[in-house]
Amino acid sequence: MLKNEYIYQEARNGFFGWTKEGLEFLLSLTSKDKRIRYKIKKQIEKHTKKEKM
Repeated sequence: MLKNEYIYQEARNGFFGWTKEGLEFLLSLTSKDKRIRYKIKKQIEKHTKKEKM
């Protein structure tokens, strides 16, 4: 499990300024923290929707 306060802070801030690739990489590192994984997946979905527009 990724135990990094920086990641938790970024999750609270909505991963502002993160790229889709960065979020996907972070998702690959966070295997057990379901709350963080959920927030990352939501941000990836937002990036995907923006790309389709």
